Amino acid sequence: MNQLESCPRCDKIFVKTKMRDICEECFKKDYEYLQTVLNFLRKRTNRTASLKEICEKTGVDIEYIERFIQTGKIKVADFPNLGYPCKKCGALIKDGTICIKCREEMNDELRSFAKETERQKEIEERNKKLQQNHQATYYSQDE
Repeated sequence: MNQLESCPRCDKIFVKTKMRDICEECFKKDYEYLQTVLNFLRKRTNRTASLKEICEKTGVDIEYIERFIQTGKIKVADFPNLGYPCKKCGALIKDGTICIKCREEMNDELRSFAKETERQKEIEERNKKLQQNHQATYYSQDE
């Protein structure tokens, strides 16, 4: 279903569709930037260029080039030095949003958190049992 939206890049009002989430002008600018980068990379001598080199030589901002890579418009398999920074540590990656090292660290943290949560549950259950045992025990003294 088409709806009026404000372009996230330039704030112009446009009709958002399933195929396009930016206005026509920004879409055309993206297309021009993409063509500029692809034409640069088609030259054999430029295939080993880094993200920074492409930005400097084409005039296209790094954010655009990173977006082209992330959305699959530029395939990094053919360009060994091309990638974009991990959102956590800044290491060069070719897919996803974080590198393998950061992903493993996050998984380790999640596992530790899960273990700690389980340990806390066990302690709470043990304490509940102890409280129930103390409540059920009555002492009487014979006089």
